[in-house]
Amino acid sequence: MVASSGVGIPFEWSGEIEFKSFGAHRVSTAALKAALKFELSRHAPSSLEEGEDSVTFTAGPLRFVANFNVLAPIDGGRINIDQSGPDLVLRYQISFMHVIVIATVVLGTVFGAETFLVKDFTPRDAGTMSFAIWLWICGGNIALGLFRFRALLRHALIPPLEHAEQNPQR
Repeated sequence: MVASSGVGIPFEWSGEIEFKSFGAHRVSTAALKAALKFELSRHAPSSLEEGEDSVTFTAGPLRFVANFNVLAPIDGGRINIDQSGPDLVLRYQISFMHVIVIATVVLGTVFGAETFLVKDFTPRDAGTMSFAIWLWICGGNIALGLFRFRALLRHALIPPLEHAEQNPQR
């Protein structure tokens, strides 16, 4: 597997996972989409739809799921399946907007009030501390979310790829 990634605006992440040496063991796009939808559905997305060669989902902040839910920090995304070359490539785009907005509002409110109510902090100290905590919360949630989402994609394709390897098409 080969991976690449990049950041888009506003707070979207795109990347791909490439399954090398896939050419000898083709799997139907329908089977791949079904496997992705099954794995995503286990994490209670708000919506889950499939296109011709893609799966689209929304998750969002107003779902009552545990924090360890893979889709908890993710607003939504799209997974494209590309089998045009010798390798299977999953290209994904996911958004983390609600993590950024919630962290900004909560920290801005809490530490904004802290600056005015507690005289121990200078505005500069409160701003520096707020920014560091904001980076920790946002960066940690995004990094962990990316790692877990990529693991979910790899895990979702294990059954159809193993099946294709055991039962090659002739």
